Amino acid sequence: MTIQVVSGILVRNGRVLLTQRPASDKYAFAWHCPGGKIEPTDRSPVQALRREFREEIGVDVFLPFDTAPAFGAVVEDGAVSVSFYVIWGSALEPYARERQGIGWFTAYEMRALYLTPANFRCIDDVIATIHRSVAR
Repeated sequence: MTIQVVSGILVRNGRVLLTQRPASDKYAFAWHCPGGKIEPTDRSPVQALRREFREEIGVDVFLPFDTAPAFGAVVEDGAVSVSFYVIWGSALEPYARERQGIGWFTAYEMRALYLTPANFRCIDDVIATIHRSVAR
């Protein structure tokens, strides 16, 4: 059975927000776009993303429930499927609610980070999203 995960690419001023996995998690200290597993109580992937953003970084994001992911990745020999959603800004300042590392990174800086497998696999797509934000 494949675990379904949602991840949000929050872009601001040509940088993307990344959080760091806690020491106790798989891929300890790896950086990734905030998000997590879709739970049985979530009515949609977008609802799961909104819940994860509130839990992880204290930010409410408003996306229509029928928003489609921008791109995705399947990792861990098909055991995990990650759908990435683009979020253009937020009125609230994100903070590390789970005491994880958090920061805004340029495309150049992202290439030097230890990333989770899904984020590593999709780095070119994430960087293209950053570049589109600068062109807006």
